[in-house]
Amino acid sequence: MFGRPQPRARARRWALVAGACLALGLLVRALVGGGGSGPPLAPENTASQVVPDAARSVPRTAESPAPTASQGVGHGPGRSEAPQGFADGPPGRLRFRVLTPDGEPATARIVVRGSWLDRDLPLEPDGQGQCVLDLAADSDDEPERSRARPAPGASASIHVVQAATTARRRGPGEATLGPSADAGFTWPDAGRDVDLGVLLLAHAPVLVGGKLLSPDGRPITPNGAVRWSVQVIDDEGALERDLTEGDAFYAVIGDDGSFTLHGPPASGAGFRLSLRDDVQQTFEPTSSGAGRRDVDVNLIPTSRIQARLRVLGPVRPDHIAVEVIDGQDPSATWPSRVRTVWRDMPAWTSLLVIDVKPGNHHVVFSHEGVELLRLSSVAFPAGRASEDPRLEGLQIVTR
Repeated sequence: MFGRPQPRARARRWALVAGACLALGLLVRALVGGGGSGPPLAPENTASQVVPDAARSVPRTAESPAPTASQGVGHGPGRSEAPQGFADGPPGRLRFRVLTPDGEPATARIVVRGSWLDRDLPLEPDGQGQCVLDLAADSDDEPERSRARPAPGASASIHVVQAATTARRRGPGEATLGPSADAGFTWPDAGRDVDLGVLLLAHAPVLVGGKLLSPDGRPITPNGAVRWSVQVIDDEGALERDLTEGDAFYAVIGDDGSFTLHGPPASGAGFRLSLRDDVQQTFEPTSSGAGRRDVDVNLIPTSRIQARLRVLGPVRPDHIAVEVIDGQDPSATWPSRVRTVWRDMPAWTSLLVIDVKPGNHHVVFSHEGVELLRLSSVAFPAGRASEDPRLEGLQIVTR
């Protein structure tokens, strides 16, 4: 005969039954894949990273989708889907802010070259110097000019230049020199942006510098775009080669009349400088040692000829050469520009000779090396046209 179960034993049996039911329920739920209301698993790699080169990798958000390769470099929204050729999705964008050597935002003429690129890419910074470079926009339009794109985690670098403005008014894609900065970063995973922070541009080494002075010794600034002529000379002053502005050097002119020419160091003992602006002012050719910063370059308001001439014979007026020979040194000719303009009356031609050094010079007209006419001691006043009466009715006979 069995007695009534004790309360403590009965409680143990109920606990065992409840535990078995709970385990069975969990097993059934796992087998059938039942849903739940618990929190989702966190996706991998959602936190910002700090890479060794101090660039910051930032995950792409819905508010800033990745631009497609067809959009190129610059600002503007794009589509989030990956273009063809990116199995894991396109790389992100490179963000940075560019400041001039003076600490001001660089807002124009920014050119960047990446270690994975074979061409320069122009950027359009905003008013604060902020730039965005689409890391996917290097090969879709010119695939043969791009190197292999780095793998995520590999090292990469960029060279940023604010292309200097030259008197030839070349575009930013053509000028290759200017204040610059280099930055390294780690190539991001697909869809991630990299923030490089602030890039402060620095000038290339100084080739020569000094002051631009007026005839009375006052510092001045040019009236127009300056056209520089820079030649490398040897120890004896002989010409070695010409330097091309924008490719071999660039100029910086201050409001106080200071100037510096910057560029890669050039072999040679020094430089011969001459320059001219667009408002009929010229600068006396000056020789200087390399690296000097105290060179005085004197501005000279140029003179000119405005004349009428009659040409008799078979030679056309625009085939006649006009030379201005320095009155102080007959063996030297002064650089000048000659312009002839035909009038309605074919017998008369209007002659304009500009960029002439002030002083008394000789004007020589010739054709194929044969002198046709010489005007001796023509007065060229600074800053205005010659008033020599012989220029009012010149007659040149050709055979």
